[in-house]
Amino acid sequence: MEKLKGQLSEFQRSRAALPAEREVAGRMLTYLSEHGEAAFYRTQRPAHFTGSAFVLSPDGEKLLLMRHKKLNKWLQPGGHADGDVDLWRVAVREALEETGVAVTESAPELFGIDWHPIPATPKEDAHEHADCVYRLRARTWDLVRQVDEADSVGWFSAREALALTEDTSVRKLIARHFGGTP
Repeated sequence: MEKLKGQLSEFQRSRAALPAEREVAGRMLTYLSEHGEAAFYRTQRPAHFTGSAFVLSPDGEKLLLMRHKKLNKWLQPGGHADGDVDLWRVAVREALEETGVAVTESAPELFGIDWHPIPATPKEDAHEHADCVYRLRARTWDLVRQVDEADSVGWFSAREALALTEDTSVRKLIARHFGGTP
């Protein structure tokens, strides 16, 4: 948990962070202080931490996106920590589980953060995700869609990805990596 606090503090001070992200980083740090390790379990309400992966293709020119079944949106792979306080490890695990992509080992780089609502479903009440996004590089182009999680997965150029997704957090990540405006 201390590692994440350090990453959030560093991100909050970085020039890359937008003003709204600095506020979110502060909110995340406060939530961690108030809830401790309970914040890493999906049963924690009103929010819990998740880890997601901004996965670049082996050549670094394309981005991996998946059409999320439950949310019906094109998003980066990611998911629940389920008690794991190392959200980089969560991001790597979720990328592999949801898309079959194996990533190169790298130093954990907190690339983006987002605090967003998750709507209620028949199985789950509405809640919020405090998402930490890590930039990763795929070892190969090979993908395997996990049927339970995604309708589709694929590699997309920045232009293609922007045309697919209206999600502001994903668009912000695309602009941060590839340049341009979200």
